[in-house]
Amino acid sequence: MNPNLTWVEITELCKHLLCSEKVIYAAKRLDVLKAGEHFYALGNISKGGKHIYCVELCRQALLDQTAKQAKVESDKIKNQETYQESHLIELVGSGCKA
Repeated sequence: MNPNLTWVEITELCKHLLCSEKVIYAAKRLDVLKAGEHFYALGNISKGGKHIYCVELCRQALLDQTAKQAKVESDKIKNQETYQESHLIELVGSGCKA
């Protein structure tokens, strides 16, 4: 285990990441944050055991997910952009007028 990593409970994690607990729970549900990689459990989870999270790994996972979502949205926009052939010829043919 890397000694430079910071491991905290969910309340502290939310303070570090400036987010709510709902965001963390949603990220776990969506498999953005994975057990054994981004967090581990103490005690019996079904009876209220704690989860301990790595701040740095959780931050990176959320950043990666944000970038992935932004790319998907960008690709949607790119796929929607269309030009008529006559409009393209007009744009290319007009050149720069200074």
